[in-house]
Order: sequence, then structure tokens, then C-alpha cells
Amino acid sequence: MPYFTKMNHLKLYILTLCLGLFIGCSDGKKEQAVTVMFTCDTQGRLEPCGCFSGQYGGLARIATRADYFTDGTVIKVDAGNSVPDNKDYNLIMYKYVQEAFKKIGYDAVNVGAHELTLSLDQLKNINQNNCPPIISANLVNKQTQERIFKDHVQFERDGLKIAIVGVVDPTIPGETLGEGLAVKDMPSAITESLKGTQEADFRVLLAYCSKEKMHELAKKFFEFDLIIGGAVQQPSQKLERINRSYVLYTTNKAKNVGHVSGLFKSGNGLSDVDYDIPLLFEQVPEKKEILDLADAYRKEIRNTKLDCDIHNKDQEDLVPGVTSQASYVGSQTCASCHSNAHKIWQGTAHAHAFATLEKKNSDADPRCIKCHTVGFGEPSGYKREFKNTKLVNVSCESCHGPGSEHVKQRMSPEKVLFKYRPLGEGDCRQCHHGEFSRPFDWKKMWPKIKHGKESQK
Repeated sequence: MPYFTKMNHLKLYILTLCLGLFIGCSDGKKEQAVTVMFTCDTQGRLEPCGCFSGQYGGLARIATRADYFTDGTVIKVDAGNSVPDNKDYNLIMYKYVQEAFKKIGYDAVNVGAHELTLSLDQLKNINQNNCPPIISANLVNKQTQERIFKDHVQFERDGLKIAIVGVVDPTIPGETLGEGLAVKDMPSAITESLKGTQEADFRVLLAYCSKEKMHELAKKFFEFDLIIGGAVQQPSQKLERINRSYVLYTTNKAKNVGHVSGLFKSGNGLSDVDYDIPLLFEQVPEKKEILDLADAYRKEIRNTKLDCDIHNKDQEDLVPGVTSQASYVGSQTCASCHSNAHKIWQGTAHAHAFATLEKKNSDADPRCIKCHTVGFGEPSGYKREFKNTKLVNVSCESCHGPGSEHVKQRMSPEKVLFKYRPLGEGDCRQCHHGEFSRPFDWKKMWPKIKHGKESQK
């Protein structure tokens, strides 16, 4: 081929390359690395309870994991259920959860099913100053129909205009919906919210709902680059692309944290997308600044009068006009007749259950006390004011129930009519489940505490 012809081809190639670069720059569209870190269903879990070694997760480990994300534009969100429930001590805990979210650098926190159990007044009293914004496009004041929180947040980072919208499935709460609240349907709320995100380049929808409903929303709305939830049984097993949206979800009480990364180009969405939702094993270090928040929570509730400390509160669920027949008497009362069973019990971890709370400074935490004392929350059961003086540990009446009638009739010449109901594996699982137990195996565990009737003298 003649030299001049080769040169012409080379010039044409260079001209084409430059033209392509010029067009790519001139329309303002360029690829940008984006990572979205996401959690859901954290339920106030600043750290694992510590009952057993090897427990996963907690916001203290999520904080460590969050530090891994440094490349490109990083966005951090929670899709809902960051509140355990509407009990007063859990609302106290939530302010420390908010502080943890702030320290981790969350950009938005969505409303989930647990937040819907709070009353309008409780939601209004949540302090949002200097904390990541709580969002919900479809949670409203039942009377005025006004939104309780912002429907979305919008901000610019590394030149990228980002919008995050939040919704919650109105069919989830059922009869547990908090007083003064109403939840509008998700599609109409999203449609309204999108009007305020027209300037955004990158849009994320936080949808606390089932994966099937996330799919429906993805088919209905093409505007979102990511849809993250939700009300599911397990985290995403694969990355799903529906319409223009990638759909991902997680759950599991802060035991894992997800991230999705890719190259974003305005008008084209995400490409080269990758994701992971790893479990946060015990080996993942816990950040001290989050553990300090957990300790501050424990100190505050120790010095705060709670609903569970008001003695008439524990009788509100009783049937009107019906009083409890039996009351708790303590394990020492049982020991006089059941000496062999008492000796077996003394050699078990049950006999030292309250000491494990004291070591963690959790002995005033109502979330922990129930399974480490006798009858907490019942009229004659353990009270926080008792501290470690009586009705502590997992003892006879923790499983068998109040013993006063049993003792009374055994000490009387009258015929014994009172009988305890039979116990089984299900009774143990009231406390030995999930993170509060190593994998529970009745056949292996029962022999360690096995006892039975003793001959009566």
C-alpha cells in the first residue's frame, strides 16, 4: 500500500478517535465509579448480645466494613427496621443507633415495619438534628395526610447529583400500625416524589417490602438505578436487573452488610456491576466508637425509670377480674425438697446466668434480663430494683412457672391438686434461639441439665 494511503488511514483513525473523545466530553457524560453500601433490619443492634462466643454482626462491625469503601463515589443507606420495637428502652437505644449511623456516614435511613409500630407522637419525638435523614414518601399523619419525614434526600458528591427515595409496604403493619399513622400506596407516593428528583443523575429507591413488590416497582419505574430493600427471609442470592434497575436486598439483624459497585454514566446507568453481601464474622473487628455508644446506652437505661419498673404496668395484659393464682418463691424454696435437682442445677451455666449480664454491664437492660432472671415482666417476677438479690439466674421457676401454690399444697395436709404442665424442647427455645444460643440441639443439651421427680419423704 502506498505510503500516502497509509498516512491517510492513520489520520482518519486519529481523527475518529479524537471526535469520539470530543463527543464523549462535550455531552457532559463520563463514566464514574459508584459504590452503594446498604443495610436493612439492623433492629438497634449496636453489638451482639455477648451471651456466646462467635456471634456475628452488629453496627460496630458494620462501621469497620464501611471503611473498606473508599474508591469512587460512596453512598451509604439503610432500607428500614433500624428500630427494634416501640418499647421505651428501645426508643432510648435508637438515639444511639442514630449516632452510630452518623459516625458510619449514612446518607439516608428508610422507614421499615418496626418504625410503623411507633405512634405519631413517638415518631415526632425522634431527634433528627445532626443525624442521617430518616425518609419515607408514603408514611403520613392519619389526620392531616402530611408526611412525617422527608420523602427523599438529594445531594451532590464528586460532581454526581444523587437522589434517594424511601417507601414502606402499607400492607405490612396490619393491626400493629401506630396510633395516628397512615401509609399510602407505594406507586403513587413514588410518582409524587420523583417530581422533586428531576435534576438528579443517580437515583436510589429504598423499598421496605417483599422482593416480589420490589420487582413490581422496578417494572413500573424506569428512573431508579438501584432498588434496595427489604422485608425478606434472606439476602439476595443473585444480582437482578429489571427494567433499568438493579434490585438487591438484605436482612438478618445487622449480621451482614451489602454493597453494589459499578461504573455510572448518566443516561446509560450502571455497567460492570458487582455486588456482595458478606456475613460479618467474629473475626471482623468492632469499632470502639460504636461499642462506646452501646456502653452509653446501658449506662443511661440503668439510671432511667422505665415502664417495666412501674409495678402496675406488668398487670395490664391480665384478664380483667382474674388474679394470678401462683407467685414466684425462688429456687432456695425449691431446694429443700428437690435437693438432687438443685445440686444438678448448681453445676450448670443456668445457675450463673445473671453473672454473665453483670460482666457485660447488661444487668439493667430489659432486652437481656428476661432470659437471665425469673419471671421478669410478670407481677411477682424479677424487678430491676432487685439487682442481684433475688429471682436471678435461670432457675426452677424460669421453666416450671411460679411455685407458691405447689409449695403451699405440699406443706398442707390437704390433697395436692396443683400440677405443673409437662415441659419440652419448645420451652427451652423461648430463650435458646437465633443469636441467643449456639445452634440448639435438645438431645445434646438436655442431658447436661437432666433432672426429674424426687421421692417424697
